[in-house]
Amino acid sequence: MHFRKWLLGIFVILGTVLLSQGQVKAMTIQGNESTPPLTVDSYNMPVPIYSNPECTQSTGKTLNTGISQWLVIQSASYSSHGVDAYNLGNSQWVKGTDVFYGHIGQTTPMNRMGILEAYSAGKKVPVYDSPQLWHITGYLDPSIRDWAVTKYATFSPDPNYISRLDLGNNQWVDSSKDVQAIRNPFIFKPNEPLYNSNGVQTGSLSDAASYYKVFGAKTINGETYVNLGDDNQWAKFKDGIVN
Repeated sequence: MHFRKWLLGIFVILGTVLLSQGQVKAMTIQGNESTPPLTVDSYNMPVPIYSNPECTQSTGKTLNTGISQWLVIQSASYSSHGVDAYNLGNSQWVKGTDVFYGHIGQTTPMNRMGILEAYSAGKKVPVYDSPQLWHITGYLDPSIRDWAVTKYATFSPDPNYISRLDLGNNQWVDSSKDVQAIRNPFIFKPNEPLYNSNGVQTGSLSDAASYYKVFGAKTINGETYVNLGDDNQWAKFKDGIVN
C-alpha cells in the first residue's frame, strides 16, 4: 500500500515538472501609437505572412514586392528588448527580423547615421543579397579590413544599433555580429584612455564628454580601436557611442 502511494507521488511530481516545462511565454501586443505612425521596410522582398503574432501559422502568402514601406497596426514582443512581429493589417503578421525599422537608409551626407565604414577585421564574412540575410552570395576578402558603405538597415530607433550594412550593389553584411559599423563622429566619456598603435596607453581624453572625429579603425591585441588623430591617439571602439 505504501509502495503504491510512493509511485503515485512520483507521477504527480513528474506531471508537475512536465507541465511547468510546457508553459508558453505570453506575448505583449501594442497598437501603433507613434507620431508619425511607425512604418517598416521590407526592401521589396517577398516577406512571408503569418496569421498569428507568434508567426507559427503561415498563410502561404508574401508581401507585395512592389511595395517597400508598410504601416504598422500592431507590434508583438516577448520582452522589452525588441519587436518579434508586426501586424500590417487584417492579422497579416510578419517576423520582426524580416522587416526593418522606419526605412532602409542611404548613407548620404543628409542621412548617413554617421557611418564612416564597415570594419571586418580581416575576417571571412558572409555576404547576402538582401538585408534579411536569407541567401549567402559570397564572402568578404580577408585581406581587406575596411569597406565603404552605401546603405544601412536597423531594427531599432536607437542610433547606436545598426543591424545591416550594404557594401554596394546589394552586398549586405550583418553588422550586429560579423562587422562593426565605424561611426564618425563618436562620443567618448570623460577621461577615456588613449593608446598608441601597440596598445600602450599614451594619455586620456578631456574631462568632458565630447564628439571626436574618427579617421579609421584597427585591430590591436585582438580588439578594435578607432583613430582620433595621430598614431598615439587610438581609443577602444567599444567605448564610443552616438547620440
